[in-house]
Amino acid sequence: MASQPNSMRNNIALAKPLASPLTSQTDSTLRSKRYMWGVSVSFLSKLTGASIQLSAIPIAIGVLGVDTYVAYASVLAIAAWPILFTVNFGPRLVASIASTHDRDQQAILFRNCAGSTLCNVLLVLILFLLSLTLFSAESAFPSLAFLGGNRATFLVATIGTINVLSLLFSVPEAFQVGFQRHYLISLVSICGNLLSLLLVSFAIPIFKSVEVLALSLSAPLFIARLVNATVFLRSHLYLLDNWKEWLTKPRLGNKELREGIAFTLVTGIAAYLVNQFPLLLLAKFDTDSSKTAMYASLLVMLGALMQPISMLIAPIIPAISNSLAIGDIGWVKRAFRRLSLLVVTYSLLATIGLYFAGPYVYAKWSVSLHASPVLLFFLGTYLFSVCAESSLFWLYHVVGNLRYSYSLYALRTVATVIAAIGLCSGMELWQYFAMVTVTTLSTLVLPLFISTIRILKTKTLQTPSI
Repeated sequence: MASQPNSMRNNIALAKPLASPLTSQTDSTLRSKRYMWGVSVSFLSKLTGASIQLSAIPIAIGVLGVDTYVAYASVLAIAAWPILFTVNFGPRLVASIASTHDRDQQAILFRNCAGSTLCNVLLVLILFLLSLTLFSAESAFPSLAFLGGNRATFLVATIGTINVLSLLFSVPEAFQVGFQRHYLISLVSICGNLLSLLLVSFAIPIFKSVEVLALSLSAPLFIARLVNATVFLRSHLYLLDNWKEWLTKPRLGNKELREGIAFTLVTGIAAYLVNQFPLLLLAKFDTDSSKTAMYASLLVMLGALMQPISMLIAPIIPAISNSLAIGDIGWVKRAFRRLSLLVVTYSLLATIGLYFAGPYVYAKWSVSLHASPVLLFFLGTYLFSVCAESSLFWLYHVVGNLRYSYSLYALRTVATVIAAIGLCSGMELWQYFAMVTVTTLSTLVLPLFISTIRILKTKTLQTPSI
């Protein structure tokens, strides 16, 4: 950037040994190499993750049946609700870590975020487990009655607890990403994904149990993330300085927590309402289990198709933040152009492939379900909208105005919820995906794209602080 505040220059000059050594203009090549290394390893992680999801569908439907798979998908949607009350600090934390090179400041940042996260996890977990004693999932959702007994409640409790406890790993992983060590997270994910893939392939056909399916898909990755967080903290013990203070005085009013609450309210709740809320409505009110199963399976397919874009987004956030911190604006603009071109090209090819080859592939993959070319075409258009949304949103979080993006997200969420209600009132799936495509493009993607272009045209950019 053209000029930096004196406090920033003094902070960099007087810093202790750096945890993230990219601090000069000449490190552009090293930054690019780290980004490409992160993308390469992330590709393998996303590939193994997508393989699990894609292989689980035919095995679950073929071995357990459509009704059991619908019940399992409903359990996942119900077990995800505690995430609505857990705080995710989002990309601004990663941006702050990438631009902060003083170890004392990093330790303070870790203390504030880790202490707040610990209190948040304990509170949500207690409330979640208490709610299960007062709320019967089987009575509220007829699709769960197929499991019989209290199996649905047990599955909701198990998966929900794993989801909540997984939040404990978010802060150490955010520091890894901020240090441009995202590839370590990807390597750990690969190990967990491979173990899940083995369990899904061999354990489910043997035991033929929905409980085995649930644990096979959730437990290995949880254990892998636990090992990763433990190893990272052991190698960065300075982050745990004054651990008694951040454990007993988590500073619940700190600005990182306020920013995280805002991020969670808009993106976490929005993601749940956009993806899981329609599934809950179908499980509650729709009598056609095949429609519910088709929506759930298309959601899995959509997530798998998004993996190539996701692997590009995660490593780029700390790289852009570091570029802004040292004034390398040209690298940011080039990265944005490359990412935009890749999103458009990939989405176009995916949409064409879904229209022509999708029906045959989907019929083979889902065992007993069939999707029309029109439905899969609009799934492809929706894929383009969500890929564009993701890439723009995470980049905008580094360089843009949060209130503006949050207001757009809220508008898009309201429109999508209205479409979801229509889905349970007789709307066809292809009509639903067509409607949410138009909604996402008009209320979120286009405004964010125009705003991002305007921001990047400026000659100087400031690294946003949390």
